[in-house]
Amino acid sequence: MNSKRGLSEVVSTILIILLILAALAGIWLAVNNFLIQGSTGISLGKIAADVVIDSALVNQSTGIATVKVTRNPGVQDVNVTQLKFIVEDSKNSDVFTVNIPEGLPELATRTYTLNLSRSSILNLTDIKTISVAPVYKAGNGADVVSSSSTNSYSLKDQNTTVPTPPQKQCTINADCGNDTWVAGSEFCSASNSQLILQYKTVYQCISGFCSQSTNSYPKSTCVSPDTCFGGQCKSSQIPCTPQNVSSACGTSGYVGFPSCDSSTPSKSIVQNYQNYSCINNICQTNVTTDTLQNCSGTQICSASTGNPQCFTPVECTQNSDCVLGKICSNGTCIPETAALNGTVASIWPFNLGEYFDSNNLPKVKGTINYVNYNIIFPGSNETRCLKILEFVYPDNPADNSYIRVNSKNTNIKSGNYFEVWQTAYGCTFVSG
Repeated sequence: MNSKRGLSEVVSTILIILLILAALAGIWLAVNNFLIQGSTGISLGKIAADVVIDSALVNQSTGIATVKVTRNPGVQDVNVTQLKFIVEDSKNSDVFTVNIPEGLPELATRTYTLNLSRSSILNLTDIKTISVAPVYKAGNGADVVSSSSTNSYSLKDQNTTVPTPPQKQCTINADCGNDTWVAGSEFCSASNSQLILQYKTVYQCISGFCSQSTNSYPKSTCVSPDTCFGGQCKSSQIPCTPQNVSSACGTSGYVGFPSCDSSTPSKSIVQNYQNYSCINNICQTNVTTDTLQNCSGTQICSASTGNPQCFTPVECTQNSDCVLGKICSNGTCIPETAALNGTVASIWPFNLGEYFDSNNLPKVKGTINYVNYNIIFPGSNETRCLKILEFVYPDNPADNSYIRVNSKNTNIKSGNYFEVWQTAYGCTFVSG
């Protein structure tokens, strides 16, 4: 009897423990669902500006990245003034800041270009991700980087080289955006006391690609006897003393945005400076152009919106930018040499030679693709400059890769020497 009673107590204890565990599991499920529902109800747009990257493409030859972003709905009174793009390769990351004085409204989509070649640490052939973090003004006027809403776009599984020819982005200026005046950027002309200037962001379609710039343009002209003062038409002179210039006349400082100087090519970064003074107890103002930075050596000033920079320009972006005998490599025209040479192993169809293989062709898939390259056969009976239509890697590494040319009937023979050239320059060396 005692053993039965002891066994019953053990069973009761186990049942109580199981009931407690089941109750705890039920409570956890309820709390977990509550947490999940609560967290999914929070979006970045409700606490900060939420900017996402729709697409990104990097031209490895020029180092130019094209990034398309969209601002999602959220806090409407947040004014985005900058975008910080974080670009990463396998080892390093670098930050590129784009000023957007025109702002980025909710639901707006914009495309920006980044010159990655300005970075001294990035490997342009190994760009992995591009992220974006919006910058907006806090209540005290300070810049706030919305790091909590940083959005990343992976380029790992895509070909980061811009296709040739590039796809057109626009046909008319209206495809790129509507020209807008920058609010609060009015100032007086330095050469005309009655002319009011204001900064305006202008969108243009240039060679199929969108471009934007922010510069000063005439906005209005004061009617005599009114004159321009502090960006406004004033009907009378403002009295002052040397001691109250700032309070009576205004605070001296830079106006508008930095820009490249007007020389060709531009060699410095400048900005307008508006100076207030008190002369003969009357407020006076004049606007001068200050040099912020002189570009050194071969550098020139870029005309990026509100954020000009000194950089070394690329000599070329494609082979056609170079003279015959040179190709474009990383923005520089360099002498062209044969991309590949070797000896024909076999041809087919027999005596026609539209196809041939060679031990000298690379066998590792993805090494390079010679489609659209030129191929010549110096010293053979095939004196033409042919085009490569197909370059096929073998499934079995023990086999050879093969080439198909753009002629169904050739004079190519087994044992012929061949050269592959990127441009038609090599065709000048073919001999009969």
